[in-house]
Amino acid sequence: LEPDIKEAIGYIEEGEYSDAEFLTYERFLDGIRTERSIWHDIMEKSDKMGRTERKAKMEEHKDKMEAIEVEHKAKMEAIKVEHKAKMEAIKVEHKAKMEVLEAEHKALEAELAEYKRLKSE
Repeated sequence: LEPDIKEAIGYIEEGEYSDAEFLTYERFLDGIRTERSIWHDIMEKSDKMGRTERKAKMEEHKDKMEAIEVEHKAKMEAIKVEHKAKMEAIKVEHKAKMEVLEAEHKALEAELAEYKRLKSE
């Protein structure tokens, strides 16, 4: 209990209040109890509203995060497809260059063989 209420209870116990003072004091305590009850109800309603709002915001946040995740997965898939296509194009280009180099190499070997043949004659 609060110090003032403890003190008042002490006076009541000692019988120092008159009937009118005691009645006034009881009304005062009833007012405090009513005020506390109202305050408690307001706080409880506020807390419930707060929880409801927090839950709604969390759901909204969850929905946004899921949408971002879906978008991210789609972008990653597109990047993978693009990367794979580029890699395939590089492989084709590399293979074509290798074939050209091999053909040039064979031509040079043929030239060298011809050179050696002509030199040995």
